[in-house]
Amino acid sequence: MYKSSLPIRTISHWGRKCSLFFLLGMLFSFSNLQARENKKVLVAYFSLRGGVTKQVAEEIHRKVGGDLFRIEPAEPYPTEYSDVVARAKEERNNNVYPKIKRKVPRFAAYDTIYLGIPIWFGQLPGVVKTFIAQHDFRGKVVVPFATSGKSGIAKLMPHLTQQLPKSRLMEGILILKDEVDSSAPRIDQWLRTLQPYRETPKKDS
Repeated sequence: MYKSSLPIRTISHWGRKCSLFFLLGMLFSFSNLQARENKKVLVAYFSLRGGVTKQVAEEIHRKVGGDLFRIEPAEPYPTEYSDVVARAKEERNNNVYPKIKRKVPRFAAYDTIYLGIPIWFGQLPGVVKTFIAQHDFRGKVVVPFATSGKSGIAKLMPHLTQQLPKSRLMEGILILKDEVDSSAPRIDQWLRTLQPYRETPKKDS
């Protein structure tokens, strides 16, 4: 019969050591789990008609959890598209910050904000600028997601950097209007590989 060459005292010592490592590992895993669970997430979005941006926001909310908040102007936009364009251009040209209907209750409690933005003329809608201005984003992780008919997201990100100088801005995703119904796999991939946003240095002319 095989007999261990290690003294019983040594085996007992290693047993206690392994038990200690196991216990420390369990405590570390539990503390990490608690930290993740204590992180508060908000998915906030502006959607003109409750269409494309709302659909993307709800898809992201299903995946990341947290609370869902719709940003709404105090004065609704007109129903006619041409009137919407005229008002949006006026707000952009005059740097107007239109009033919003309500603020997020207990905004300070949130750690991560997923911010849904329809791109208007390559920029932030005035309503979104108001939302940012009226909430304290200092120290928060901001994850933008944008929707558009054809505009890209590249021009939007520097605007967000200016609006959120003390936040940790992450790389955004753009969902085009025609792609929204098939966007779930792209959103999954984007969420799995989120990286901090790094502005591309301007080339010398």
